[in-house]
Amino acid sequence: LRLKGFVEKCADGRLRTGNIFRELMKTSSASGLHGKVETEMKIISSKIGSAVLTFSEISNSDISVTLRMSPDMPGIVQHSAATRFHLYYNVSALVHLAFGDPDGISWLKLSHPFIEEGLTYWKDEESLMKYLQKTRERGYAISLFSEKDVLRLAVPVFSGNGPMRGSLGISVKLRPDEKANTLEKAYSEILISAAKKISETKEE
Repeated sequence: LRLKGFVEKCADGRLRTGNIFRELMKTSSASGLHGKVETEMKIISSKIGSAVLTFSEISNSDISVTLRMSPDMPGIVQHSAATRFHLYYNVSALVHLAFGDPDGISWLKLSHPFIEEGLTYWKDEESLMKYLQKTRERGYAISLFSEKDVLRLAVPVFSGNGPMRGSLGISVKLRPDEKANTLEKAYSEILISAAKKISETKEE
């Protein structure tokens, strides 16, 4: 990982994320990735006004929320990296585990050992691996830990045909007359379509 630039060793012996992640973040900003994500988030929000939308990326050794929209601030995209998603719990973080670059994910797992942080939510690592495989097969992740009246989904956002750049997630509180299965299909299609548009948009 150190040879490939994913990890650097500090003077005091601690490990931190390497130059490859910093370069990705610079490219993100320079290419207007966040601008493209914001555009799609606003479109989704106009269709699903009750949704909380997030875009998360790898930051240091965590999955951080960099963009967010919520019903309490309609039409406003919030910029922040203060919120961090639990690697083995949050649906947007699980998307990173399923679709992210293997070397980068190895670094995340080193920082967040499954035996210490994952067993709270998963019976064993095999259960997690089966979930991740199913996520890859259908193209999106659905939370297994949501309340019965809440639907949480997330999809990967790629850099064209290149590596995964982030995850686009949605959380919606269901009305009594709404069925999770029906909305899962509809909302996953909306997210996948948005992620595809972001990935296909030419960099400026």
